[in-house]
Amino acid sequence: MKIGFLYDAVYPWVKGGGEKTLYELACELRDRGHECHFFGMHCWDGPPDIERDGLHYHAVCPNVPLYGSDGKRRMSQPLRFAWGVLRQLRRYDLNSFDLFDVHAFPFFSVPAFWFVRLIRARRLPWLLTWLEVWGRDYWRRYLGAKGIVGAGLERWCAWIAPHHLCISPTTGRRLEQLLGVDAKRISVIPRGFVATSGALPAGRRDPLKVVVAGRLISYKQVDLALRAWTSVVEALNGAHLHVIGDGPEATNLRQLQANLDLAESVSLHGQLARSEDVLEAIASAALLLQPSLREGQSTVVLEALTLGTPVLAAIGPETAVGDFLGDESTTSAARLPEDATPAAWAERIVTLLRDDQARTALVDAGRRQVAQLGWREFIAPQVEALYHQLVDANACERRPAGTRLHSDRPSRR
Repeated sequence: MKIGFLYDAVYPWVKGGGEKTLYELACELRDRGHECHFFGMHCWDGPPDIERDGLHYHAVCPNVPLYGSDGKRRMSQPLRFAWGVLRQLRRYDLNSFDLFDVHAFPFFSVPAFWFVRLIRARRLPWLLTWLEVWGRDYWRRYLGAKGIVGAGLERWCAWIAPHHLCISPTTGRRLEQLLGVDAKRISVIPRGFVATSGALPAGRRDPLKVVVAGRLISYKQVDLALRAWTSVVEALNGAHLHVIGDGPEATNLRQLQANLDLAESVSLHGQLARSEDVLEAIASAALLLQPSLREGQSTVVLEALTLGTPVLAAIGPETAVGDFLGDESTTSAARLPEDATPAAWAERIVTLLRDDQARTALVDAGRRQVAQLGWREFIAPQVEALYHQLVDANACERRPAGTRLHSDRPSRR
């Protein structure tokens, strides 16, 4: 198949978890004989259309900063991307594609794609991929009165798409419950996971080292980890928190570190140059914290569990991390409610750092869950089968009654 992916941020130039796992999906599909094309912002140097590692990249708009100084997504960025989709996507022969996988976020691009398809390739099969579902309440908290526009657009996207792919059970439930999508139009297939190699030997694990890794954005709640850390170091002399990542909250976190007098026990590393460095930091830690209020899946949690590092995470209606920690009855120590106080976080961190057996049990449960997420063995075949199903269903609708359609037909290239 010839497959198009429409998403504004493109890996490896943008290194978020969603971008990384979409890239890994494309690599797996490439290795299975499919031709994959990314349509996004012009994140790379050089011409707007390039081929890299057997994948095709097409820029439909300039590289616009994603976040403003307040840590929120810039309104101008999704509008610029949607305008680019309207103007530039029609330059390509959309009818040569077998299917388009359009990411719901950042929403404005969905009606832009829908309009271009309507004019240029109305028979092109497509689906909408959801990393997260926001819902009306979150839109109001995020944008105030303006959130009604975003909520309406999100619901319109859910209504207009012929099929939906969600990357976690939580996201699938929210799509059905908050946006009213029929369950028959929803497929839940988690993003796969590339097993890490070269992890540090267990003997080099630091029993007092704790790591937080990810974009430094307000909803990630990294400040909660710092506020908890004052009590952690009082209980465990020598405990050290390592914060890895960069983002709009970096300045605020440095100021909080100074205000709480945590210069000796907290290190703010910024964005590390190599992904291997991040993995080494996680592999050598006794615990990974994920206090984020909103996660579609959380790649860093999957990495930690694969490397043998237990996870302590916030659990709430807008985060799917709990779907991947293992059976809830055996991983209660890895879960704290989203409204837990810094004192509650400190108490749980100290308890886990003191209990080797509890940490081992959490890792074992998590590893069993992660073992089901191998790209090659499990996830890529499911996504490929879904794509074929949608292409075949679309072809059946276009063929005269009684015409048979063979699933082993040659792909259109």
